[in-house]
Amino acid sequence: LYSINSFIDSGYLRVENRIMEEQFEQQLSKNESVVLSLLKKRLTISEIAQKLDISEEKVKFFAKTVATKRKQFFS
Repeated sequence: LYSINSFIDSGYLRVENRIMEEQFEQQLSKNESVVLSLLKKRLTISEIAQKLDISEEKVKFFAKTVATKRKQFFS
């Protein structure tokens, strides 16, 4: 019985985490959202810059703003 309840609880937790993640991502700008999605696909800063035709510094800027917003959202 404990393992079933634990399994159910973990399922609810995963759903809740996904909902929070979606709410967070809705607050991002288009550029931040695109950079985040490419980072999730494990592209490097250089690859993202080439793909989006922007500088690596701009990619780093967007990544940093995403990290800052994430920290604020989840704290």
